[in-house]
Amino acid sequence: MLVLSACDTNNEETEESGESEGIETEELRESVELFLDELWESTNRFLYEMQESMEDIADEDRDDYEEENDGQQDDEEQQADESQQEEDNDHEVTEYEREVVDLTNEEREAHGLSPLELDTDLAEVATAKSDDMRENDYFSHQSPVYGSPFDMMEEYGVDFTVAGENIAMGQQSPEQVVNGWMESEGHRENILREDFTHIGVGHVDQDGIGGGYWTQMFLSR
Repeated sequence: MLVLSACDTNNEETEESGESEGIETEELRESVELFLDELWESTNRFLYEMQESMEDIADEDRDDYEEENDGQQDDEEQQADESQQEEDNDHEVTEYEREVVDLTNEEREAHGLSPLELDTDLAEVATAKSDDMRENDYFSHQSPVYGSPFDMMEEYGVDFTVAGENIAMGQQSPEQVVNGWMESEGHRENILREDFTHIGVGHVDQDGIGGGYWTQMFLSR
């Protein structure tokens, strides 16, 4: 009987243990389901944020690419315009004339001003003015053939809103003529005028004397 009694006691403990194990299993299952739900939610949130981040990066890369291409396209268009201008105007700028442009821009940059852009159309007019002074034996801003420098520019089809002219005669080098202009108040004002954007220089030799005639024309469009 003691054995049966002991056996009965063991059965009750087993039943109680089984009930306890069932409760723990249910709690574990619920915990796992909750964990999986949270993991799924976190994963979805992470993937969504990652997608947004990648889209932002793609937008930035596209903007940078478009900006770079726009800049490159602008440069190419500018080069094409310059090439077209050179084709349209076959006027050749001499080494002396280019040196006058460089020295003039050095003076402007030394005074905090933007350099002037060499305009071959304007250089053609300046060369014609120097040649006109030599051929017609005069030294003046007013030409007996063309009139004022502004009349002359218009006759050659050069557009401008404001313009100016410096002339010189007898100087032997670009350095000498630019130094002479810088030492003269009126000529210096033209060289250092802030709103001028383009320049053309014309030089012709003075027959049998040396030096020559120098013309420096400025404009803004």
